[in-house]
Amino acid sequence: MADAESARLANTASYATRDVLHGSPHLNHASVWAIYERMVRKALAAVKPKPRVLDLGAGDGTASRLWVEAGASLTAVDSSSEQLRLLKERHPNATTVVGDAIEFLYKEAGQFDVVSHVSMLHHIPDYLALLRASAGAVAQGGALLTFQDPLRYDRLPPGHYVAGQALYIPWRMSEGRILEGIGNRIRRTRGIFLENNLDDQGEYHFHRNGVDSDAILSQLRPDFTQTEIEIYFSSHARIAQWLGERLRIRSTFGILAIGRL
Repeated sequence: MADAESARLANTASYATRDVLHGSPHLNHASVWAIYERMVRKALAAVKPKPRVLDLGAGDGTASRLWVEAGASLTAVDSSSEQLRLLKERHPNATTVVGDAIEFLYKEAGQFDVVSHVSMLHHIPDYLALLRASAGAVAQGGALLTFQDPLRYDRLPPGHYVAGQALYIPWRMSEGRILEGIGNRIRRTRGIFLENNLDDQGEYHFHRNGVDSDAILSQLRPDFTQTEIEIYFSSHARIAQWLGERLRIRSTFGILAIGRL
């Protein structure tokens, strides 16, 4: 099983040179982006104009765009210097920090009006510790947003996990190495993980059956006046996304907490 350091190194290596939307293309889907945008707008409405926003695991800044367009002062943290170089090209006024998110958070108590994580928590072995530190970095009255993480597999409605895995195949076919990719998925469902496999170590949700949204809500509620969860379907390929939405499959969630106490 991966530990925090091996997961961090795997993610740095995996995302150092590839395009974020290619590697994690879910935000390419208009329906998924619309949910994200709605949650961002709610966060912005709850805080002061031109807020201080901390985007953790910011990558190349694709998801940061809404904050910048709203006039936010953006601080972006990521373990990949190459991804932050691309972010800086998109958002020249952003402050970028290369490093570990939780180490950064320990130095920044109550500094930000919004702390955001997009497609990040499922890469982190102890995501609840990360969220505790994130909540500590939110100023009074501020907001915390986490988006695009897989629900706990063992709590999904009957058949939803199997259907979601089946809808992974169209994307795998478009990417090549079909048998290798499907074989990796089957191996992981049997609890077998390889220490030298970047996806095994970086995509940490395979180790623990997804991400526990109930535990996140329970942890955040005492620190914020309001919390809400959005549950939706997301997949890699457009045809899989289209079909999964029409079948009303549940697979993914985002959580917004506002009104930091």
